[in-house]
Amino acid sequence: MKKWLAVGSLVVSMSYVGSSYAVEPVSSSEMTVGAAIAAGVGTVAASSVVVGAASGVGTAYYINDKMFTNCSDEQNACDVAKLGTYTGAGLGTIWSIAYLAAEGANLVGLASIGSMVGGGVAAGATTVIAAPIIAAAAIGGATYWVVKDWDSITGLWSDNATSEVVSETPVIPEIPMTP
Repeated sequence: MKKWLAVGSLVVSMSYVGSSYAVEPVSSSEMTVGAAIAAGVGTVAASSVVVGAASGVGTAYYINDKMFTNCSDEQNACDVAKLGTYTGAGLGTIWSIAYLAAEGANLVGLASIGSMVGGGVAAGATTVIAAPIIAAAAIGGATYWVVKDWDSITGLWSDNATSEVVSETPVIPEIPMTP
């Protein structure tokens, strides 16, 4: 009974404190400051996506120019990897937009994204910017590796793989007879 009395009095006191502040009107300057903060945070989230997309495309261009141009050994793999880097930049940008849409383009959304990597709002904005860069490098490199080594990869599962033939009947060793 004492527990319910304590919980009830806590609820009543909290509602009284909340109602005493609800009577106070909100000034137009407070509303303006709140709207400006919300717009600023939304701008940070949106600019993080734009900066991330631009840096992802820039990274894809740089990787393609320095690593996948004039390939002497596997030109086909390099050509496909060029497409893979731009695909990765696009997928990283889509991830950033989708995650911000799901979590909200505000401080809470950026903090939620940042909590995935062990940080806060700044880590969330950095993650949104870095996602297209990391995806461009990872997907481009993986595409190059798969196309270049496709024959050896498919050889792992082919039926022509050499294996030891096991006899179906067991071989019984001869036992010498002693008189």
